[in-house]
Amino acid sequence: MHFVAFVAALAALAQEPQPAPPTVPDSQPSEALRVFLDCGPCDFDYVRTEITFVNYVRDRQTAELVVFVTSLPTGGGGRAFTLAFLGRGRLAGRGDTLSVTVNATQTPTERRQILTQTLRLGLLPYLAGTTAAEHLQVQYTAPAASAAARVAHDPWNYWVFVLSGNGFMSGQSSLDDRSFFGNVSANRVTEQWKIGFSMNGSISRSRFDLDDTTTFITKRKNYSAAMQAVRSIGGRWSVGLVANGFQSSFSNIDLRVRVTPAIEVDLFPYAQATRRQLTIRYGAGFEVSEYAEVTLYGQLNETRPVHTLTAGYIVRQPWGSLSASVNHQQYLHDWSKRNERLNLGASVRLFRGLSLNAGGSYTVVRDQLYLPASGATPEEILARQRVLATDYSYFANFGLSFRFGSVYNNIVNPRFGTQSQGFIE
Repeated sequence: MHFVAFVAALAALAQEPQPAPPTVPDSQPSEALRVFLDCGPCDFDYVRTEITFVNYVRDRQTAELVVFVTSLPTGGGGRAFTLAFLGRGRLAGRGDTLSVTVNATQTPTERRQILTQTLRLGLLPYLAGTTAAEHLQVQYTAPAASAAARVAHDPWNYWVFVLSGNGFMSGQSSLDDRSFFGNVSANRVTEQWKIGFSMNGSISRSRFDLDDTTTFITKRKNYSAAMQAVRSIGGRWSVGLVANGFQSSFSNIDLRVRVTPAIEVDLFPYAQATRRQLTIRYGAGFEVSEYAEVTLYGQLNETRPVHTLTAGYIVRQPWGSLSASVNHQQYLHDWSKRNERLNLGASVRLFRGLSLNAGGSYTVVRDQLYLPASGATPEEILARQRVLATDYSYFANFGLSFRFGSVYNNIVNPRFGTQSQGFIE
């Protein structure tokens, strides 16, 4: 009975009158600029706390200003953000774009401060004619003279190195899993050159006690390395050399090395890459393979000429994003040995409150030169220890979400935890 009374009291408290949506604190008058912020990497609670002179709305259809944020990684491991300000309603036809770069060495707190400050600066021109304008003051802090005169010097000459490793373990009395991963990379990115090298390795082991006397153990090892050197040619073209190699116990490959010179064109200027890209890349080279077991084609090692053709399109707009790519790979010694893959992705606001997220890929497989002649045992198939012959593979994901209710989104309440994930790198 006491518990029932407690729940009834909570329900009564929940029915207390709520303020009308437009009635917000003095710093957020009802006539304030209505802003829809489309920014995946933003800490929304932090933004709403720091920028209180606008009204944030949940749906872009009710907004007077849409702020659309996109980003690309930089050569030093940071990110370059582009903030597009797009007017609607009484602000239709007005727009602006700001850019800012955050460094890999900056903390998440520093990064969210930089991004939020850039957002604040971009909002200022749109506040004229709102009640917030008379309460704003603009201040300027001059940099130290020594800072202005400092000559930039990079002792690393734009090279960035990353070392990482992690492990995973789980188990019960009758089974356990262990996995270990490692990565080494070095990258140098300038306006003219993009050079990168990486090495990855993984080892996994699983144990299953089938009964009191039988134990089944599976092991997998995978190692890979990749290198690319790309030279910019104007605003739309680039040429480069791509090389990669890997070892996989699952795929019967002791060592495979592929080297392919390539050329790429972006039908849109690369400078627009944060908003849209339409690229076509062609490469031709050779592939050297050594196998753990004799293949279906009677080979323990072979060298084959190969070429690839890839076309990709991506567009990011306030209504969402779309991406599509087609990849064709073919061995030139036997044109029937080929591989075609289609990738699609979408995140679209269909109409007010309703959003669609979908993606997937489909691959036509005709190039499994590495299949072992001995095939796979039932145990290896069940434990996914051996690659199997196939004509195709696919992957798909999709979902819908629908939100409705108050259009206002100004309030921050962190009690009983918060949904904010902070700055996403």
